[in-house]
Amino acid sequence: MEKHVQNYLPYFLNERSEYSAIGFFKYNNFTHHDKKTAHFALNKCLEHMCSSSDQELKSKASKIKETLKNEKCKKDINAFWVSKNQEEKKQNIEKRIENAEKKSKLCDIKQRATVKKLVYKQDNTVRENFNAEMLEKRDSIQDTEKEQPLPSIPKSRKRKAKNQLENKNFKMRLLEHQLESEVEDGENEECEDGDDVIDFSTVSFDQQAESSKGEGWTSKNGEKVRDVLVRKTSKAIEQAKKLQSEGKNLDASTLSTIRLGLSSIVDLSSEFSGGMCSWFGEEWSDLKAKALAQINIKPKKFEDAIESDINKIEELCSEYKYWEARDLVYEKLKGRPDKTRILRQVMKIYFFILEMFLVDPFIFVDKEGNKQNLTEIEFVLKVAGPIIDIIFSDVQHLVQLKWGETVSKATAVGRKIDLQVTCRGKNQGKIVELSHSECARRTTPTKIISDRSKCLRTNKSVLDKYLLHDLSDEIIKNSAVIGLQLAALYGQIIGVDLLDNGLYFGFEGPLLRFPSQINDITVLKQTLEALYFFKESIVHKAEALSSLNKDSDPFSNIFHTEIISKPHHRKAYFMSPTYFTPQKNKKNEIKFL
Repeated sequence: MEKHVQNYLPYFLNERSEYSAIGFFKYNNFTHHDKKTAHFALNKCLEHMCSSSDQELKSKASKIKETLKNEKCKKDINAFWVSKNQEEKKQNIEKRIENAEKKSKLCDIKQRATVKKLVYKQDNTVRENFNAEMLEKRDSIQDTEKEQPLPSIPKSRKRKAKNQLENKNFKMRLLEHQLESEVEDGENEECEDGDDVIDFSTVSFDQQAESSKGEGWTSKNGEKVRDVLVRKTSKAIEQAKKLQSEGKNLDASTLSTIRLGLSSIVDLSSEFSGGMCSWFGEEWSDLKAKALAQINIKPKKFEDAIESDINKIEELCSEYKYWEARDLVYEKLKGRPDKTRILRQVMKIYFFILEMFLVDPFIFVDKEGNKQNLTEIEFVLKVAGPIIDIIFSDVQHLVQLKWGETVSKATAVGRKIDLQVTCRGKNQGKIVELSHSECARRTTPTKIISDRSKCLRTNKSVLDKYLLHDLSDEIIKNSAVIGLQLAALYGQIIGVDLLDNGLYFGFEGPLLRFPSQINDITVLKQTLEALYFFKESIVHKAEALSSLNKDSDPFSNIFHTEIISKPHHRKAYFMSPTYFTPQKNKKNEIKFL
């Protein structure tokens, strides 16, 4: 008896309810790779059974041969092998994933500690030095007070000495507060710096906005849109005063809406309970459509080589070929820079994301699927910051990115901004701000609504400064100031523009989402399209300002810092003031929830 028959004949010798070719293949555990061997073994077994003296074996063989001639049987056998091939591919992929995870863990052991140490080395050093300095200052103040008691003071100077003592005590409290602030990060993240309180007893709406004069946008009943905003804001302030007098707290939506109204901003995203949508009632949809028709908020889609390369990367990742995807991007980046700078930037970003997750797959989500407890600055350092820096890498001669709560000079009260984009160099001796963005660690309603209100108002201040320049009407058509509102791995394009006499409109653009895991990489394409739209808006303004500043020199930057010539564009006389909570006299101010 031949070897093939001896090995595979037991399938037919055992008692079964039914005998088939597919059953024979399954019983002997043939793989798709062994397809030819399987059919050869089956034919040999059938030949042996037909020549056997055992009538039962002969009967089985003849039945199977007749069945094999049936077209349906042939289709079933083909389907079996296709299914077997897919099953084996899946098992192979799972095995490769398992190997990749093992490889990643090995890399993690060697590299993770080093990488994290490098990422946070500077931040930790700064924090430690700062804490040491604060402790040293606090100790020196305490030692000075112990060793040098206050001398006797003439009666005429008692008030001055008292103020100095109060100042020392205030410094002590400030230093202690700064040292304790890191521990209280979770409690304080809901609050907007200096903008979380309003003393309505001192707010007079007439100081911020007046009824519009002359022509302007009107509602169906003939009332000017700006007059509706003035009237509704005044009513909201009166209601807030009443609640404060009763000792009740005001929620974030109420305060944010009032601040926007005081700044003459109609926030088109204010469609929550108590938001501005309720102020305009049935007219809201028409007003929103009219405003958005004048604003460009549609990003350009990637095309040609960029789209093709992204599709290849996504296809490889969908097949769990993450290392192959990384190698593909690496090959694209090798050699001399590509003629298309955007293509090279996009490939850099995809390489950065793939490398990050291959080194540490659980950077944002742990093995159980739970979100990692990261701070606001960690989200920025790990993903948003590096990506935005790469996108702006080719326009550093025009603009500068300033991360980390820099103070804005465009706002009268000096608000702190998480990401400030400024024009490179100076215009008439002054730094010109082009965009403000806000970051948060979580998407909690209070924080998000407050940040939206703050970001729209600070960007309105940027817009007002920009409109003071003598720009052409063609440039002014696209005057909207665009910013980012980021929270953890999510975000959205937001902006503000002056569309009517004293009437600004805040709007929201496309949403952003950064990948939380490597198999989530498909969300990156839309995010990058939105971020390039953000960049394009900023570069447009920077180029317009640089064209006005061609003859700038050090002497002009000293002697000609004030804008003497008045702008001639149509929006020059449309501007109105921006409201920010005063930084002083907070004795009666009430913190909201």
